[in-house]
Amino acid sequence: MKILYEHAGSANHGCEAIVSSMLEKWKEKDPQGNFPVMLVTHDRQQDLRYSLSSFAGEGKLSLIQERILDQNRMAHLYYAALKKLAGRKSAYAQYRFRDALREVDARTVAIAIGGDNYCYPEMVQELIRAHALFSQKAGSTVLFGASVEEEMVRNSKELRSDLASYDRIYARESLSYQTLLEAGIPEEKVFLSPDPAFTLPAEKLRPAEAGEGRYHLPEAAFSSGILGLEGREVIGLNLSPMAQALEKKAGLTMEAYRHLIRFLLQQTEAGIALIPHVIWKNNDDRLPLSMLEEEFRKSGRVVLVPDTDCRRLKGIIAGCSFFVGARTHATIAAYSSCVPTLVLGYSVKSRGIARDLLGTEEGTVCPVQQLEAKEELTAAFRNLYDKKEEMALRLKAEMPDYSRRAGKGILSLS
Repeated sequence: MKILYEHAGSANHGCEAIVSSMLEKWKEKDPQGNFPVMLVTHDRQQDLRYSLSSFAGEGKLSLIQERILDQNRMAHLYYAALKKLAGRKSAYAQYRFRDALREVDARTVAIAIGGDNYCYPEMVQELIRAHALFSQKAGSTVLFGASVEEEMVRNSKELRSDLASYDRIYARESLSYQTLLEAGIPEEKVFLSPDPAFTLPAEKLRPAEAGEGRYHLPEAAFSSGILGLEGREVIGLNLSPMAQALEKKAGLTMEAYRHLIRFLLQQTEAGIALIPHVIWKNNDDRLPLSMLEEEFRKSGRVVLVPDTDCRRLKGIIAGCSFFVGARTHATIAAYSSCVPTLVLGYSVKSRGIARDLLGTEEGTVCPVQQLEAKEELTAAFRNLYDKKEEMALRLKAEMPDYSRRAGKGILSLS
């Protein structure tokens, strides 16, 4: 049996895409579904709202809701006391994963799927404790689709020890792969395997038929554009509050996007699709994107794509001629659809993926922390847009083998 954990919920459509891609590959290998998979989730209701509901409905996926301390005051006080007075540092993790750990035994492969979780210092201690709990009961543990920051790994002996205790680690890009090897993780434990979401099937929305409700904006998402932008070249934009939080000067990222949109409206005939990829309450792409849509609504060429599942979002992104994105899995949807892409990056994952696919991150990744002026994003766009045919050809040449290797990594877990 496989149990997937560190899944934050499908309202982050990158998290959804990782799990959906893995399940789809296992389903292809075994159409009868004889591959028991459990998913430990931070929000079961989110998962049932999107693409994972179909796997659950077919009996191919069991969803286990994490226990959330903030929703139980007495438990919160009890485990806080255990942590403070008894020195039980793993108390929160034990409560969080109590129901999941009951399902784990020596036949279980416990797979941590947090992607870039190990890139965030504030998360590392809980990740270490969670891994320790699953290690005590599972037959083996795997860190899958991971990125790690070199400085964090180099400066933390505890983190290096935790990483070395996994039975297998699958790094999704070469920079993280090299960091793991340089940290002394045994080479036989470390594998380079592209992010599983590179294998995600895209779903293109059909036009609504008479009598059917509107799908808001994307009643149709197809190669020639999105409803409201038919007949135009469509350029997709994604922006996240997380990227904004890393900007050097408050408000600069929004100003850079405004400058880019004004350039596109004045210098091209393109339509602009604003595409959210995460809609968490405290980290919602719709907040900055809806502000941009409202500001430029009168142009008739700027539209905000409503929320939908990861496969439909990929279908919409695939209909763009060019994509500018901050969310990693929004850019993966673009790359894997061979859409030329400029990444507003903020960590090793964006640099590593661009280097592996395109040979370099120079000119293809615009680090948000290094933005000094609003014009810089537009300049990076113009430079790359002039080379979009060349980039599309490179992606078309690389993608068959790249996605094959991503699929091979997924299947190696079955």
